[in-house]
Amino acid sequence: MKSARIYGLPRLVGFAALVICSSALYAQNGQVSTAQTQSPGYAAVSLCNSLREDYTNFAQCHTTTQAQMCAMAQTENQAREQVPRFDAIKSELNPDKAIKLVDDFVRNFPNSALLSSVYAFGANAYQQKGDVEKVAEYTDKSLKLNPDNLSSLILSVQVLPLPQYIHNHPADRDKILRQAQSEADLALQLIPQIPKQPKESDADYQKRLAGVASELHADLGMVHLELAGETPAGPDKAELAKAEQEFTTAVSTTGHPDPRDYYRMGEAYGVEGKLDDAIQAFTKAGKLGQGTVIKTYANEQIAQLKKRKAQGWTASNPGVVSGN
Repeated sequence: MKSARIYGLPRLVGFAALVICSSALYAQNGQVSTAQTQSPGYAAVSLCNSLREDYTNFAQCHTTTQAQMCAMAQTENQAREQVPRFDAIKSELNPDKAIKLVDDFVRNFPNSALLSSVYAFGANAYQQKGDVEKVAEYTDKSLKLNPDNLSSLILSVQVLPLPQYIHNHPADRDKILRQAQSEADLALQLIPQIPKQPKESDADYQKRLAGVASELHADLGMVHLELAGETPAGPDKAELAKAEQEFTTAVSTTGHPDPRDYYRMGEAYGVEGKLDDAIQAFTKAGKLGQGTVIKTYANEQIAQLKKRKAQGWTASNPGVVSGN
């Protein structure tokens, strides 16, 4: 389907997966730090350090028990080194510097328990740079280590249905879209596990969860919108209906709907020939997107739809929303 695609633009209303879900990642890091202080290896550090005064190599520890405790202490020391490096990655705002920190961490700690989260931060940095291929690569690495990493799931679902990503992988188009659909479904199930932040009211907590869900429903709508254009016989009406429902859910379950979601909703209605609904959706997109390119695109779509109406197009005679 042709249209004035705007999927590559950054969201205008507060979305950054690693900001929304950051409390989950921080909680994970906190658990690692607490676990370190309670681990047998932590207790072994002082003993092993004293042993090293007499033995320059851990392997020279003269009993099996001492050797095991030395190995545990060595692992513990490495874990201690990871925490400040992980904290540096979390706090780095420059995407290029963040990527370097991520790659350094991966190289130095290839077996770290934090690696899934580290890759998620790397994916977020690449998202800021607009590199969809690297976002997909790093989220894939993250999810292979932890399939339930919510931040990586959200970032992956955002990127996989993007035309600029799909067009680079035409042979895998259907597979990619089905993967995005599956990951979005899983992410929606995991949202209740996002921890409540300190001093966050119940109402604000629920709004935050609803905001994450809204983003995922919008991404699912995009998946179905792309799937609707796959059939040789024309747009798949069942997929279009699913897209319309997902976009409706996305804009109705948050207090700050994204203008891009209304724009996509207008696309779905336009392709299906529901011209009045499409005009209404594009009008809302333009209103929310005042002062942005979304406003310009929405106005163009509205003008074309009104022209189609004047020419007698109806839902029983759907056309294609022509784009730039």
